[in-house]
Amino acid sequence: MVKRIGVLDGSKTFSMLMFVLLRRMGFEVTLFESLDQLEKASVEDIDLLFVGGDKTSGPSAEETIKYLKSIYGSSKKIIVVSTISDQRVVINAKIAGASGYIFKPIQIRSLHEAIAKNVIYDTGRRHNLRSSLGIKAKTNISEVYSIMPINSLSRGGLLLGTEGSMPPNTQVSVDLSFAGVRREVLGAVIYNRKNCYGAHSGTAVLFKGLSAREGDTIDGYLENDLILSVRRSVPSDKVMSAGFLFPRSSTP
Repeated sequence: MVKRIGVLDGSKTFSMLMFVLLRRMGFEVTLFESLDQLEKASVEDIDLLFVGGDKTSGPSAEETIKYLKSIYGSSKKIIVVSTISDQRVVINAKIAGASGYIFKPIQIRSLHEAIAKNVIYDTGRRHNLRSSLGIKAKTNISEVYSIMPINSLSRGGLLLGTEGSMPPNTQVSVDLSFAGVRREVLGAVIYNRKNCYGAHSGTAVLFKGLSAREGDTIDGYLENDLILSVRRSVPSDKVMSAGFLFPRSSTP
């Protein structure tokens, strides 16, 4: 099941960039500009809520967290996103019930780590950074080569855009040269995904024999892909002013 994340922040630019990043990471995203707007919405099914902590007027992040916890219960996961690095503020936010506190300018891996610690799927936590892709790659299934779409990728595996279901443990190898891995990587089918209508939407493949260096290469590729998706949405100066940090390895 796709997880849903909410973003409560007064900056429209920041919220839009979070929307782009989180959607690319495979989440459903709902944006809220104010507490009033949040109160009028149904947020019981939101798995994680990011709350901006840079307000110069109105309630502080600590007050906002206490208020939200009083409405939705102590189990609601809330992460503060702020330029304020004062440890007293950080500690008070956590005492109030924050599940995490990340600083602006945001780095992709910090964002991913905060999500991975707080969002749990039926199969457990997803520790690997992933990105939804719209590319095709050479794929070998049972010694038959074809060009197939890759719907998402992580260092642990990928989701192939297959037309129909495939039996578990089917051997699959994929050319990952587009991600900087200069060889075909072997994997095996672990499950078939269905969309919200119950129709087949892809086949999940778990990698075998991927080295740590190759895994790091994939992570670097995914990080750049996520940043580039943001750069395509708005000018770079807007990204920086909204509190995002480009990795040094990213390309314009």
